[in-house]
This record gives sequence, C-alpha cells and structure tokens, in this order.
Amino acid sequence: MAEYKHPRFLTQTNHASFDIVHAPGKAAPNTGVYRCEECGREIIIGVGLPLPSTAHHPHEPGKRDISWRLVVATSNSREAPLTKSQSDSLIL
Repeated sequence: MAEYKHPRFLTQTNHASFDIVHAPGKAAPNTGVYRCEECGREIIIGVGLPLPSTAHHPHEPGKRDISWRLVVATSNSREAPLTKSQSDSLIL
C-alpha cells in the first residue's frame, strides 16, 4: 500500500480515474502510482507509457492476471489550490 508522511502534499478526491482497472500493456492515462488489483504490488509510471505486462511479476497458480488501478496521481502545479468541486471535476 502506498504510504505518505505529510498529508499537506496530497488531496483526497472521488474522481472516477481512480475507479478504472487497466489491462497490462495499456498506456497509462495518468502519471502516478498504480497497484496490481490481485497481489497489491505497486509501480510508478508516466502518462502514456505502457503499464507492465503479465511478465512483470508472476502470480501464483490460481490467482487472476495482473491488472492495474491508479492509487496516487500527480498534478500540475497551480497558482492557487483547487476547491473540492474543481478537484472532483478534473480530468486527470
């Protein structure tokens, strides 16, 4: 599980980008931390780069294939912090 020390550097959001499960090899739609839905292994990847394939890390027999979920996304620097409603409407 991703960890952090200083909560002032992170903003919680309910954006739908965090609900999508991505297939291996698909281009990452956001720069950030992605987590394997089956085993919990995490990676950091840049936008547009292919998410690691099923050869990235083997799963034990009987486990599902690798699939990736965005858990922490980066954002561009801004002059002023976003309000919650602005953050929720962001296309990450």
